[in-house]
Amino acid sequence: MASTNFSPTRVRLATHVHACRTSDYIVLLDLKRDMYIGVSDDDTLAAFRWIDGWPPPPQPKGTGDDNVPRPRELIEALRLDGLLTADRQPDQSRVSATVPRARVALTDGIESPGTRVRPREVFLFAYAVARSRILLKFCRFERVTKYARGRRQQIGSDPLNDGIDTDTLSQLKQRVHTFTHLRPLAFSGRDACLLETLALSEFLGYYKMFPAWVFGVATAPFSAHCWLQYKDIVVNDTPDRVGKYTPIMVL
Repeated sequence: MASTNFSPTRVRLATHVHACRTSDYIVLLDLKRDMYIGVSDDDTLAAFRWIDGWPPPPQPKGTGDDNVPRPRELIEALRLDGLLTADRQPDQSRVSATVPRARVALTDGIESPGTRVRPREVFLFAYAVARSRILLKFCRFERVTKYARGRRQQIGSDPLNDGIDTDTLSQLKQRVHTFTHLRPLAFSGRDACLLETLALSEFLGYYKMFPAWVFGVATAPFSAHCWLQYKDIVVNDTPDRVGKYTPIMVL
């Protein structure tokens, strides 16, 4: 039988785990196993006092730990699943899932640019799609996220907080329009948001454009979605749609 003797001190979510609170659940994203885990909110109200990185209650009362019972069974179950760690070193690679509320789609109120596509753009599109397919097929999702995060961090910008000038915005619209125009050559369905968003991120990266890659979840029923965003501008979706999801991870 597995031991249940676990240190009474505070613990934290492992570096490969991200969490968010929806209206009725805590949702955990385990990058190592590429899976989402839902925990009933009734079982987690005290967990944030003992687990760093755990989403707090909507209206937390007080800040001390002294009178808050330790949810031993929950902590032990999460520990056995490899979702918790006693390592107290700060995780510098973790990115907060705080995302500005999306208010506008990239192409709202803007006439689409011309559809003239150069051979180089076709090549870059094909290369981005092929590279994205290979990454998702042969690499664990944890490695894919590290790759995406590392590539954007190299430029030292924060797309969710830094401003975007008019020229860059115009170029971004042109590149996204080109990708959309070429999309039927590689994609046939509407439910491949992970592959399409990664491919678009790759394509834009060739032009030194690195919008944030946002992952969100919804519950009752459960669904997951991802999109690209600059500040409050949704690059490849609409505010109405992404507004239905609670952000859980940002790359």
